[in-house]
Amino acid sequence: MPLVLAYKDLDDVIAGSAHAVALTSTSIRLRTVVTTFDFATPRSGSQPSIIELKIERVEALFDAFDPFPLVSRDLSHAVDDYVIGWARELSPAAPWLIRLHIPVDRAGDAAGIGEAFRTYFTSRARVADGDLRELFRFARRSLAVGLVVLAACIVSARVGASIFTEPSVSRILSESLLVLGWVSTWRPIELLLYDWWPIRRRRELCLKLAATPIDVVSGDASTAV
Repeated sequence: MPLVLAYKDLDDVIAGSAHAVALTSTSIRLRTVVTTFDFATPRSGSQPSIIELKIERVEALFDAFDPFPLVSRDLSHAVDDYVIGWARELSPAAPWLIRLHIPVDRAGDAAGIGEAFRTYFTSRARVADGDLRELFRFARRSLAVGLVVLAACIVSARVGASIFTEPSVSRILSESLLVLGWVSTWRPIELLLYDWWPIRRRRELCLKLAATPIDVVSGDASTAV
């Protein structure tokens, strides 16, 4: 009899374990379905991506050494790095929102913040556009110089091959001149193919931020500026 009870207890344990495994598998499947549905839900069309800042006073947003009025002052380097850094992580196709949290007793100082942000990022976009034009101008000039050097190296390699009859010397001279010629075109090609992309990305970020609405939250009150 004790042996039979032991077998029965063992059967109950096995059945209970199987039931627990079945429940666990079901819950895992449910969690998987919920997670998949959550990621598949489109959000860009309804909820904006929010960049949030919390400050103790409005003056902390701006460069302390800038003597111009509030709407024309530059943002501080810390605020600029923070906002640009967050903007790089956001989808450019989704709507953005900058939300500022300020103390209740400083709510009256929030006037002009929106205009200051728009002016600053518009200016940054204009600077990036100028940097882009300057980069292409320099790349074109560098490419012209590089092509001239490449052509000169090719001609010199052929002339050297006809002058030096020793095959090893002729080959070393020719290959050295050809490598020099191609190296002279490497930098302008890099500028034209790759180096302008980060500047273009920065300009697009600044233009997007210049058009981003700003919401100032003070206590329970929320105001668009």
